[in-house]
Amino acid sequence: MTDLTGAYDIYSHYMDIAWPTARAGIFVGRAKEFGKVLEIGSGTGATATLIAKSGTPVVCIEPSREMLKISRGKAAKENVDCTFVQSTAEEFDVGEVFPFIFIKLVYGHFITEGERHRVLARVVKHLAPDGEFMFDVANLALVSQSVDETLQEEVQHGGFVYKRYLTHEPRTQDYFMSIYRIEQWKDDELVGQQVVESPVALLSSEVIIEELKAFGFELVGVYGEEIDKPFDETADPLMTFHWRFGE
Repeated sequence: MTDLTGAYDIYSHYMDIAWPTARAGIFVGRAKEFGKVLEIGSGTGATATLIAKSGTPVVCIEPSREMLKISRGKAAKENVDCTFVQSTAEEFDVGEVFPFIFIKLVYGHFITEGERHRVLARVVKHLAPDGEFMFDVANLALVSQSVDETLQEEVQHGGFVYKRYLTHEPRTQDYFMSIYRIEQWKDDELVGQQVVESPVALLSSEVIIEELKAFGFELVGVYGEEIDKPFDETADPLMTFHWRFGE
């Protein structure tokens, strides 16, 4: 996987301000049905904290030190049962199995087949028989084209205004680059700026299904924003895959 740890160390503060629970609902709702769950690429810990507040312990895998710092502070403040492990999705080993594993807003960063296979091998090792696995990926119908830099949002926090600009640049037939430029404003003056490049795989449903079935997974469903809402190719920017692992 392209090493994004340094980039997301920088980006972590903004993510925690602007996207604290982005797309959390579909994963939180399912995770609450299990006794203990594993999140791979847990970011600033917002989703894990929501799950843990419902009484379900969460083990979190995250390579970014800054993300983990925010996560641990959040879990301590809420007094919830979250365990944080600094490791990559391709290398982690926590020595136990789980009935439910999920990856939110991260699976698309595994650009090559080899990277995805290494991640799936880790998932299989840590997933209980008949366990469930969920992840989301970009909808090719909406995100595979070039997008000139566009202001996506403005967020006010701590006396500052943060502006996030997004550019999509197709690089190869396998992936495109999402380029985020974050501006920090104070009293109408630009006081800071950060740029983060994030590669996103162009994965078709056919490729995903073939790869997951090769690892022993059976497809339960493909959803949009909610687990009871079928995926709409014309409207949903992301599609969420729900799998069950065979005996």
